[in-house]
Amino acid sequence: MIFQKVKSFLAKKKLITRLKDHCALAQGSDRERLFIAAAMCELENEMVQKECSNLPADQQKIFMMTYECFLMWSLKSGFEKVLSPEDTKSAIVAMQKHFARHAFYEPEVFEKIWAKMQETMPNALIPKGSLGVAWPIFEVIQAATLAGFELSPPLDFRFGSHIFFTINHLGESGRNFA
Repeated sequence: MIFQKVKSFLAKKKLITRLKDHCALAQGSDRERLFIAAAMCELENEMVQKECSNLPADQQKIFMMTYECFLMWSLKSGFEKVLSPEDTKSAIVAMQKHFARHAFYEPEVFEKIWAKMQETMPNALIPKGSLGVAWPIFEVIQAATLAGFELSPPLDFRFGSHIFFTINHLGESGRNFA
């Protein structure tokens, strides 16, 4: 029990340190820098890194750019509920510029995936199928595929769950901190 509390405390301390480091690197308003830092910490998430490393080498960069677009869309979905269209656009542009300097980024590839993410993700949380389940990982992968890039679907159920909770968490964060 005590070991678990210490482990949790250290993980939170490490996350706070990473958030501060990313905020210091980010450019933009305080709000934009905070969201950039949140997105960068999510890119560093152990589950995301593990999923990426399980893919063939030629798909890893596509996976990370797709995940970056997913993070931008998730935050954008929260921003749009409380910010003006101009402030939402400014936050997304700041995040994309940061990704271009500090993450996986190839302009033509990223832009194509981002455009398709705009099409696929609005339906991501709508329950589907006979079970009436929303499973947004399919829309994330579909965005890359529709953009013309091969990306193997994740086989780990936990990563699909991670996507589901991330989209909700970041969308809510976008609303709460905007």
